[in-house]
Amino acid sequence: MKKIIFLLIVLSFIGANAQQNNKTYSVEDKILGVEVGLFGVWTHYEKKYRVQ
Repeated sequence: MKKIIFLLIVLSFIGANAQQNNKTYSVEDKILGVEVGLFGVWTHYEKKYRVQ
């Protein structure tokens, strides 16, 4: 049990470190996504709001 907890902690730090090293930014005009879960399927659509 201790080995599993240790492994989860180590993997969470590796994942957090990978997120911080990404220096490129992207701004999309439109985003369409599909999420599949245990209880169903969901879609989402986001459009960039432009302020003038």
